[in-house]
Amino acid sequence: MSTESSARGHGGSSIPVYCILNMDSTTVKVSKDTARELAALQKGVGAKTLEETIRLLVRRHRKDLLDGVFGADAGKVTSFTGDDRDEDRS
Repeated sequence: MSTESSARGHGGSSIPVYCILNMDSTTVKVSKDTARELAALQKGVGAKTLEETIRLLVRRHRKDLLDGVFGADAGKVTSFTGDDRDEDRS
């Protein structure tokens, strides 16, 4: 379920913005420039809707955050070997 809302840009023209949160809808106001950027990004990523584009951005952001936290040793850690097991045993 989605509803259409309008965002007023700097020139006063209306741009439809769709947003769905847990089957409830809400209005998100963005500038005309931001709406154009979202539309271009939508085409670039092949998303069918602006909501799909926004969700993609949110998922990418979350992934980047997790990669930053859990990827601190990326490329520095080697595979575990049998010799590693005996290393710390007395």
